[in-house]
Parts: sequence; structure tokens; C-alpha cells
Amino acid sequence: MKKRNSELMEMLEYLELFALEERFKAICDSPKFSSLDSVQLLQELVAAEYDYRKEDRLDRLLRHSKLGKNTALASNLKSGNGRIYNENVIRQILTLGFVEKRLNLCIFGQSGIGKTYAAKAIGAECCRGEYKTYFTDCTTLIDELLIMKTSDPAKYNKKLKYFGKIQVLILDDFLITHINEERASILFQLIKLREVCGTSTVVTCQYPADDWGDFMGDQNEPALSDAIRRRLTSGFILNIETA
Repeated sequence: MKKRNSELMEMLEYLELFALEERFKAICDSPKFSSLDSVQLLQELVAAEYDYRKEDRLDRLLRHSKLGKNTALASNLKSGNGRIYNENVIRQILTLGFVEKRLNLCIFGQSGIGKTYAAKAIGAECCRGEYKTYFTDCTTLIDELLIMKTSDPAKYNKKLKYFGKIQVLILDDFLITHINEERASILFQLIKLREVCGTSTVVTCQYPADDWGDFMGDQNEPALSDAIRRRLTSGFILNIETA
């Protein structure tokens, strides 16, 4: 028995099933071992490996999401401490149905009300739901894409496709400053591509959607800002208000 166990553990180590190997060692040293039938033993071992891999995948998704050292918790998205949430909308959002249905989410509220916190908390839940998520400052992303478009169009197209396919893209501080027509055009290309790819975009913004045209050179290209507004507001709206 000991020889077979040793051989099995060697095979598990070779296959890099480390959690399963660790659990097998623990069971072998436990009085519980003799009382388990073959199915129960298999279930114990597979569950250990499953839990390990699921946790490892979550760690990787959170790390790649750029959410930072995330302390934002979905459980904190409730009215109180000077903030009012529509808790029915919060419940719907946290089911992640908006991602499954390929809808967008706009989070509105005045400066300092907690829009970024809410976006990060929702982003973390998306990671837990095993959706690839990416958090970025909207102005920074558009500026980076503009530089690529000017200096290396091939790299720009590749990067645009990359951001188009991310399942949940969070654009923080959307239209925090005025953008010219060239930047508005890049933003439109990104949003349109994400619509084609069927991916969800989350934006946080201080200003009502009806005012977005004022920040995008609407006087010359009103159709462009209208197309962006229409696409981004075609899903859930979360307003965070002061109590």
C-alpha cells in the first residue's frame, strides 16, 4: 500500500496536480482514509484540485484586471454614509446578467461620491464570475491609442482589437475633460468594435449622458457623440446620489 501510494504521489507531482497530491497525503495520514469508498476518495481529491485551480484563476484575473490592490467590496454598495443607491439596480448588476447579455453599464454621480469604488467592486465580481476584466482611466487609454495610431497604425489596430475583445472594460472618469474630434473618433471606434464583439463596457462619469456632446466637439460632429452615447447607454444605468 505504501509503495502504491508513493508511486501515485510521484505521478501526481509529475502531472503538476499539486493540490490533489497535498490532499491525498493528508487523507492517507488521516483515520478518515479507511472509511472512504472509491467514489468518495475521488471526490475529495478532485474537489481539492478544483478549488485550487478556481482560486488560481481568480488570482490571475484580478491581477490582469488592473483593479489594483482591490479592497472594493460589492457588499458595500448599499445606501448609507451619505450615499443613496438604487439597490434593485445593484442586485441586478451583481448577478452579472449584464455581461452575459452583452449590455453596458453607466455609473453616474458627482465627484467623490464613490463611482470608481462601485466600478472596482463590480469589476472584482466580474473576475469572480470568471469574466476577463480590465480597469483603466478613460483619458489615459484614449491618449495611448492616439499615440499608437499616429506612430504605428498596425500596432494601433492590434491594440484596438485587444481592447475590443475584453469581456468587461471599465473606463473610469469618462469624459473628465474635453476631447477633440480625433480622440472622439478613436473612442467611437473602440465602442463600436466592442458592440460588434458583444463585450460589455462600464463607464463612470460625472456628467449626464445628454451633456456628453459638449465634451466631444459636438458642434462639428454631433452624429459621432450621439453614436457613442446611444451605444453606451443601451444597458444599465446606476445613479449614485447624495443623501
